Amino acid sequence: MFTLLVRFQDDKGVFMKKPLLLAASLLLLTSCAKSDVASSNESEEEALNVELISVDELADDVEAALKKTPSNFVLSNYINVELPDEYYECDFQQISGFDENYESIFSSFFDEEVYKDAEIVHETTIDAMTSYSFENDGDYCCVGDNGFVAFYYSSVDGSPFETGIRADIFHTDRADADLDYTWVTKDNRITLREVVENAQTWFDERYAQFEPDYQISVKTVVARKPDEESSYSDFYYQVFAEKKYKGVALDSLIPMYNDDSDLLKYQTYRVCLWLDIYGDVLCMTNGTGMITPTDEEKLTEIVSLSSAIDYIEETFTDFETSLTINDINLKYTLSPSYNPNPDTDAGEYDSAYKAGNEVDGNLVWEFVIDLADNEFSFGIDNDSYGNIQRFIYVDAQTGEMDFEFNASNLIQ
Repeated sequence: MFTLLVRFQDDKGVFMKKPLLLAASLLLLTSCAKSDVASSNESEEEALNVELISVDELADDVEAALKKTPSNFVLSNYINVELPDEYYECDFQQISGFDENYESIFSSFFDEEVYKDAEIVHETTIDAMTSYSFENDGDYCCVGDNGFVAFYYSSVDGSPFETGIRADIFHTDRADADLDYTWVTKDNRITLREVVENAQTWFDERYAQFEPDYQISVKTVVARKPDEESSYSDFYYQVFAEKKYKGVALDSLIPMYNDDSDLLKYQTYRVCLWLDIYGDVLCMTNGTGMITPTDEEKLTEIVSLSSAIDYIEETFTDFETSLTINDINLKYTLSPSYNPNPDTDAGEYDSAYKAGNEVDGNLVWEFVIDLADNEFSFGIDNDSYGNIQRFIYVDAQTGEMDFEFNASNLIQ
């Protein structure tokens, strides 16, 4: 069971049972002219394609930027850009030794009698993680040295991380989220607000203590209904929580790989909780474990949102269809330092989330484009993912752009 939990959480899906066959849905792009806007501190050989402005000017710039009407895409009326009090470039590190107090961590999720007489398995996996775990009469918990935590309760009916058919998806931090939306079954009724409140209370009371550097809050709720093979008879809810460091979120969309290798370019860090129709917790995982900030540099200038939007407009001159940018915010992309193929006699596998790994955090403007339902397949095998979004990153210091539009790479 432990291998299932680890191997599926940082590739291209979250605990997916079968490989997904999904046709790529690419936007047709053409090359275009670069912006002539130069940096305010033009010391580079070439001018930036964006404008650097004082952080004191950013609030006014954001207000003006959201009033823009780009020619080739639409800015949603519900975008809510959250600006921090201060701006930083940060370095992080995958924590180590988290498993040393595994029993006290077990006790955060289970009564002592559940695990005190259970067999404790201590192992090192092929993913270079050392862990302690137990399974006892349907209750399970695993704690890794890199901060990985996963558990499920015996009340789970069937596969603990069962996915099923995506029925609804809500990004609860957006202004258009209907918190009064209600699911009604023959046995119960529950609102989105109740799902969010129950999950947030759990995060605050049971999990936040382990990552005190961050504000951890519910971001996305995926409501799922059972498929024909499911043992569930009611809706259940997959709740994704986002981590923020000093007001800026850690990347939580999808892992992104380098084009010319299998190396992770960007790692993601979030927590995922499953609740049932009654709002009770079923199971949880934090996927790639935990990182802690190690170094930071305060910024006095960052790329203006106005010029970042202009740059996107000038770069993507031929969208196949008119798209809507649904969300814009500052974000830290997280690039792990690791070597999956070390030249050693032992041949040890070096995981991207190995304990102690250095992680380079980079402040970017993140532009999110929700993937339409008609752009991906449905069916028992292919509908298990839920939170699928295209994105564009514009580096908040250099203006360098990165993006992922290929639907086959966006499975979560």
